[in-house]
Amino acid sequence: MSSPLKGEPGRQAIAPIGGILYQIWQSVFTWISLGSSEVLYLEGAEDFDVIGPTQATAVQVRRTATPISLGSAKTIKAIGDFWRLRQKNPEKKVAFQYLTTSELGVELGSPFGKDTRGIEVWENCRRRGEGIEAIKAFLLQRDDLHSDLRLFLDGATLDQIYGDLVH
Repeated sequence: MSSPLKGEPGRQAIAPIGGILYQIWQSVFTWISLGSSEVLYLEGAEDFDVIGPTQATAVQVRRTATPISLGSAKTIKAIGDFWRLRQKNPEKKVAFQYLTTSELGVELGSPFGKDTRGIEVWENCRRRGEGIEAIKAFLLQRDDLHSDLRLFLDGATLDQIYGDLVH
């Protein structure tokens, strides 16, 4: 029996293929879990979208090994993309899910307190309405925040931020 050729591991497509397979499996799981009035769209607004009569959920799927935080460039971009998606679809209640294999990281400079993860603050805000002021302040200090979202945050009440962005 012969042995494989010695190549360059960095040229192998193992990581991208793993990401594609993860997205496929998440799509299949969602498909078999659909409600009777829901429809699944692959590669719609996001990696896949679940559309119901009055609500839609756009899902971004990421298979990554690096930690992710609320301040990660990809997270800030995803929040901005979600905001623009909601603005383009005012007739539906649009939700967003960022499905990742990454561990949660702590923000640089500890803006939410020592060892407090921004994504956990966001989740507490989403579930219980706590921490909206901290989320608003954190997002507004970001230079890479989408300008339309910044404009909204500048003039919105905490209730509006909770209802239109976080919840």
